[in-house]
Amino acid sequence: MYRVYCDGHLLHDSNLEDYTLIGPSLNLEVNMAGQFDFQIANDHINFDKIVSKKSYIEIYDDGVWLWSGRPITIKTAMKLFKTVTCEGELSFLHDSNQRLDEYHDISVREYFEAIIAKHNACVDSSKQFTVGNVTVEDTNDSLYKFSNYEDTFDTIKKKLIDVLGGYIVIRHENGVRYIDY
Repeated sequence: MYRVYCDGHLLHDSNLEDYTLIGPSLNLEVNMAGQFDFQIANDHINFDKIVSKKSYIEIYDDGVWLWSGRPITIKTAMKLFKTVTCEGELSFLHDSNQRLDEYHDISVREYFEAIIAKHNACVDSSKQFTVGNVTVEDTNDSLYKFSNYEDTFDTIKKKLIDVLGGYIVIRHENGVRYIDY
């Protein structure tokens, strides 16, 4: 059974008639933020709780966290319902840039931690990550990289994933948002 919350307010529970969304659809992709689309009727008790780019949407499957993100577009149709498009938490990495820096002789983990630390310094706590598992390795474990005000997500994609492979995974444990590579 799926449940969807907006800032802690129940939006969807298939067992509760007053808490149903119209056509909810979750699209997950490897190394991408994912997208959640739905419509909500104007008689839904939490119709007015969803705020574009500010609300926090969470999806659970039988009580297990599945996905989280934020609404990026909300369109109202004749005040009868809203059509909402949400992007996943990985998109938070587009909200920061990597300032000019140079990295010498560091491991993949150290470089990844430095990138995430810079991201965290630029965004509020609701968009921060804790580095979790880093299992991707460089053959000589000695990276040499530059940054020049690139978007943090693009930095990870171009300077790590495209070069070394691997996957970026978001997970939640004990109230902590981890980012694994």
